[in-house]
Amino acid sequence: MWALASRRRTRVKQYVAMLCAGSALLLSACGGGGGTSGPGGGPPPTVIPTLTPTPTPTPATTTIARGTLVDDPSGTALSGVRVQLDPWIAYATPGPTPTPIAESTTDAQGHFTISAPNGTYLLVVGPDAVNTPPPGWSTPGPSATDTPIPGASGWRATIHDRVVLTGGGTLSAPIPLLAPTMPPQPLYTPPAVETSGNYRLATLDPLTEAPCILAWNSLREANGLSSAVADEWSLENAYAIAWVGFQPTGGGQTVYPISTGNGNYSGGSNCLQMLRFQWGAANLRTWVLNPQTFWFGGAYIPTNPTIHSAYGSTAMPIDPRVYADPNALIWP
Repeated sequence: MWALASRRRTRVKQYVAMLCAGSALLLSACGGGGGTSGPGGGPPPTVIPTLTPTPTPTPATTTIARGTLVDDPSGTALSGVRVQLDPWIAYATPGPTPTPIAESTTDAQGHFTISAPNGTYLLVVGPDAVNTPPPGWSTPGPSATDTPIPGASGWRATIHDRVVLTGGGTLSAPIPLLAPTMPPQPLYTPPAVETSGNYRLATLDPLTEAPCILAWNSLREANGLSSAVADEWSLENAYAIAWVGFQPTGGGQTVYPISTGNGNYSGGSNCLQMLRFQWGAANLRTWVLNPQTFWFGGAYIPTNPTIHSAYGSTAMPIDPRVYADPNALIWP
């Protein structure tokens, strides 16, 4: 381009010189006298090229993101699981939000893709439903021993995760969604899947975990409150803390709950006994009686004479969309 412009200026100058030589009438127009930089009226003007500024990229107003869902603890991909992106707005009762922003289903590799305007959302993965006791089953009395709940081997917790979408991603190259890792606990090594960054769904243990969600809901119902949903992060956290307390040297360890609404219990007979104690604790009344404490995780490990007496732990967060917990300012 510069070479072309130079050739054009040379041709113009030659043409003007020819006109000036051939006609005296044009001498005054050809600048024969004067000039500020020497004969011929001064040097040719400097041509300054026009530069086109590089446009500033417009921030993407939507995000296309992808996560991976696996089984806890095996790490096997989970397909056909519902995924829902809800507004960061609390609703009065647990369960699927009536107006989801986006919905998806995990594929054969456990992948799910969501697309939504940038913002803060509640990512819900799993059934998000209340576990129903099997026919003929009732919560045992506080002095009875927990027994495995028939059919509970298929009960899964539900992921409730705070996600912030800031823009970007395409269907072929989506932004990765990474699942949180629960706080590390002394004397406890979580399954590798719980520190992998993948989303995961645990199956409630029929003996140590399933009786606790049913006992919790029996207390909720007795106090005129809606039943709670088993929450993945609460369950992981509660089980880890229960395991620490169950160890022979675990009683003096410092543990790290994800919610101020939590309780621990040493000894006793079953989940209901543990929960009744926590239900009556003055420092937990804010949580156990709150209508929006409808996520729950609890584990009660029965006595093993060769290891330790029974030990249990619970996590009962108030919906983080309406309550900034001092122990979990950003859920989870």
